[in-house]
This record gives sequence, structure tokens and C-alpha cells, in this order.
Amino acid sequence: MRQLSSLALCRGGLSLLASCASLVLVSGCSSETTSGVPPLLSSSPATPPAVAIAPTLAPVGPPTTLRPVPDFAPVTPPPVQPNLPDPPQFDPTNDNSGFRVNQEFASLSYKVDIIDLIVRGVIADVDIQVLNITCGTDVTDVILPTALEQFKNLLTGRGNTFTDVGGFNFSFTFPTDPRFFRDLRILSKSIRGVRKVDAQGQVTIENELTGDDIVIILTIRDSFGQVLRVDDSIFSGEESRTEIRGSQVPACGNL
Repeated sequence: MRQLSSLALCRGGLSLLASCASLVLVSGCSSETTSGVPPLLSSSPATPPAVAIAPTLAPVGPPTTLRPVPDFAPVTPPPVQPNLPDPPQFDPTNDNSGFRVNQEFASLSYKVDIIDLIVRGVIADVDIQVLNITCGTDVTDVILPTALEQFKNLLTGRGNTFTDVGGFNFSFTFPTDPRFFRDLRILSKSIRGVRKVDAQGQVTIENELTGDDIVIILTIRDSFGQVLRVDDSIFSGEESRTEIRGSQVPACGNL
């Protein structure tokens, strides 16, 4: 009996508690009635935020295929070709233009003539060389140094002025060192009596043009580095020279 009474009481208490809970839900709860009541647990708790996970990197191995290495051979560009003016030259329309050399009879000086020389730039440098073709020697020192310097100074800078643009003429006489003629390093150009013997043994003396074949070389360089090199002999093509070296005249240099 006592157990049954307890069970009935429990059942009655549960139904009363359920009725009170229903009444509270229907009528609402004020802040005063709920201030001390702990919050009810939700039937579906909130999902926690996701935790970031570092990505897993795949191991890097050696490449399976190799790309061909391009050939970066150095490329040499073509040289720059500046638009240079015409090099120094003699007037091609004038048959008498050119470089002339002569030695006056009874004179130990050399005369040079420049006829109708055209230089579009400026003459920057001039050089003279004297060769004894008969002896095969360089005898440039026969020209006095002061005369050679004067010759260079007079020509340097000429060429592109108003008076020179169509071609200009220039003449100069070089005094020489007489020692070159005394010791026979140079046999001067002259008319000499040449001893000749005929088939019967008759000896005659005939006047003929003799002397060493002296060639003078002229080199002209303009401001653009272009070069004109010409030469001429003291004997022109119309003159017939008689060679007397080694027969009646001692060897070159009086050796």
C-alpha cells in the first residue's frame, strides 16, 4: 500500500510540474522571473568553427623531361659603314692632272707638282719618301728636314675650301743635302759624256742623259682616314736614260 501511494504521488507531482511548465510557456516569462534561472540546453548544439589545416605539399622530385637549351651564340652585328665622301683623287676629267717630279739640270733640288687634286675632306697628313731605284736604297734623308716640314704645313688643311673644292694645284722645290751626291749615294740627273767602244775598238765619247732613277712617293691622308698614294720618277717616259753605274761610275755609296 505504501509503495502504491508513493507511486501515485509521484505521478501526480509529475503531471503538476508539466502543467506549470505549459503555463509558463503560454503566458511568457518576465525578466524578473527568469533572472535567476539558468539557460536551457539546446537540443542541437552549435557547430564549432572549422580549424584551418595546412595543405600537404607533394615532394618535388627531379624533372622527368629536360627542355632543350637554346643556343645563345653571340651575334656579331655588321660593321657600321659611314657615308664617307670621295677619297682624295686627281681630276679624272683632266688628262694632265696628277703628280709630277723633276730634277732640273745642273741642280741638286727636286721639284714636285700637284695638278688638279680634289679632296672632299681636309688634308690631315702628308708624307714624302725618296727611293733610289737604281741602287735599291731609301734616300729620303736627302731632303732637308726643314723643307719637308714646310711642305707638310702648306698642304695640311687644304681641300674643302671654296677655291679648292674643284681641284687645286701645288708646286714645291725641295733643297737637298749635297753630301748624298758627293759620296755617290745618288748620281744626279745630267747630260754626261759616255765612253763607248765600237766593234773595231774605236773609243768615242757621246753625250747622253744619265743619272740614278729617283722615285718620289707622295702619301696624302684626309680627315676621314682615306689615303691617296702616288709616285713619279725624275725621268719622264719621253726621256731615254743611259745606265752607267758599275762601268764608268763607282757603285752606290762609293763602295
